[in-house]
Amino acid sequence: MYLIERKNIFIRGDYIKQNQNDSPLFSITRKDFKVDYYKGSGAGGQNRNKRETAVRITHIESNAIGECCEQRNQLQNKRVAFDRLFNSKKFQVWFKKKCGIEMMSKEEKRMIEEKVNNWMLEENLKIEYFIP
Repeated sequence: MYLIERKNIFIRGDYIKQNQNDSPLFSITRKDFKVDYYKGSGAGGQNRNKRETAVRITHIESNAIGECCEQRNQLQNKRVAFDRLFNSKKFQVWFKKKCGIEMMSKEEKRMIEEKVNNWMLEENLKIEYFIP
């Protein structure tokens, strides 16, 4: 569920809850996005050529991009661009990873960190030296 208001972009990312009584796992705000406006090209007349109606939205963390320049005004393009961004493969992969990380308990996270730290010990690493 996301909302877009006319003047400012407002995105509410209450996507997944563990239980009905729990708070959302994480939220996505407009600070997580970079929105670029530019002049569209092609048919559309003077309005399209003079005003920056085309929109490119980038989700900074996942580097997913949604863009639209088909409509004649910026708000409609913004809505289509957000739909394309949320349905993009990169964003979906990031979203699933984020949900998986957030749903892990602190104990599971600690166990994974211990495994990684154990793998990185000097006796577990094979170090090769090259002397020319």
